[in-house]
Amino acid sequence: MDYLAKKTVYIIENDVILQRRIAALVRQSDFLEVVGTRELLPAEMSELQRAAPDVLILDATQRNLKWPQEIGRLRQALPQTLIVCTHHAWREETVQSLLECGVASCLVKPFDKAELLELLTCLFASAAAEAQKKKGKLVAFFSPKGGYGKSSLVVNMALGLAAETGRSVSMIDANFQFGDLAVFCNVTPEASVYEAARDLAQLTPQALGSYFTPYKDAVKLLAAPLRPEQGDLISSEQIAGVSQMTKELFSYVVVDTPSGFNDISLAITQAADVVYVLCAVNTGLELKHLRRSLEYFHELGYDPDKLRVVINRAPQRSLGALRAIEEQLGHPVVTLLPNDFNLAVTASNQGEPMIAVNPEAGLVRGIMDLVRNASGE
Repeated sequence: MDYLAKKTVYIIENDVILQRRIAALVRQSDFLEVVGTRELLPAEMSELQRAAPDVLILDATQRNLKWPQEIGRLRQALPQTLIVCTHHAWREETVQSLLECGVASCLVKPFDKAELLELLTCLFASAAAEAQKKKGKLVAFFSPKGGYGKSSLVVNMALGLAAETGRSVSMIDANFQFGDLAVFCNVTPEASVYEAARDLAQLTPQALGSYFTPYKDAVKLLAAPLRPEQGDLISSEQIAGVSQMTKELFSYVVVDTPSGFNDISLAITQAADVVYVLCAVNTGLELKHLRRSLEYFHELGYDPDKLRVVINRAPQRSLGALRAIEEQLGHPVVTLLPNDFNLAVTASNQGEPMIAVNPEAGLVRGIMDLVRNASGE
């Protein structure tokens, strides 16, 4: 279970003998590691922040301390740390006041290994479940080939999600060599997905946020690398890690994947909650490529409900046309997006997304269908 991956523990205990005993109990566990011990709560938080423990076992019997304020300082300095307070006796009013201050749980001293491990295991499981509930939704756009209007759709989809849900939305440009999302958004990024991937091992979700470029309407962009050769230095594991961490910052993460099947597109689509498989109907070959892509996704074990087909530049937007394409593909189609060349050109000339240029256009209404499909609203 992921929540039992190696966890770090810092111990603050005034009784040196008991402090050593607690450290010994921690070291007997296969998934816990002691990263520091102290007798007293420090006046400065820098030492604890450098250690950044998953758990702080804190002696709450120290006198002359105003615990609400001290716990508040700890919670501010160590927002991701679970604080477990220890006391000589279980006093309901004391425990309740500590819990109200943000303490995860309390233990009565002395305690044995079984008590400690049972408590920590429950806390880790609860924290993991809570973090999962808070995570955003990762929406990936995939196409067998380029030239289907995927990047433009990603930008308009992100803006539509922000407008429709009122929640935070981000975009990630995973077309590492020549990604166009920054051009579509008319922004000049100072950092990119390359720097985020390079620094990933040292980043917290909050620190990752500084690599994003603000766009509009609560939307931010993690741009493609600023130099084409930097794209070759980003691994599939790194982009999957960046995508997952971004879910902790934003309610929705919309990713523009590189066209076709490769390590990067597969890493993102595997991590995604929803994959919109995009095709433009120019010839019968396009649907053939789309059908083969769906078959390959199925061979890889993707849940069919996760794969949602979108047809762009459809010559007809009718229920009959949609059903005919579904029959050819053997897979449901979310929507047919009409070809609106004039709107695309006007939006490009104005440096604005289509959704802002003409909200009533049929193409924009189709994009909003996708927005509601992605958000479930």
